[in-house]
Amino acid sequence: MSKIERCWTGERWFWRARTGTPGLLGAVAGQLSEVYQRPVVLLVTDESGIARGAARSRGGDDLLQAFAQLQGLLVSFGGHPQGVAWRWTRPTCSC
Repeated sequence: MSKIERCWTGERWFWRARTGTPGLLGAVAGQLSEVYQRPVVLLVTDESGIARGAARSRGGDDLLQAFAQLQGLLVSFGGHPQGVAWRWTRPTCSC
């Protein structure tokens, strides 16, 4: 989490890593969301090109509803209004 905090500007809430442990994304996103009081989206891309992500929110943001609008672009997703995990194969983000 310290590596992520060094990159945090307070305005940017999306972060991507080329390496990492996908199983920890939800926990780290939850901590950052609590500390900074805003939605946080984290993403890790593995060697095969599969991207795995986690998003956490505080308050009234419904992440599950937001990700449902992206359903056709995702391999899979699931969660609840304040937390979502997902996968897709060809991330197009340039962050």
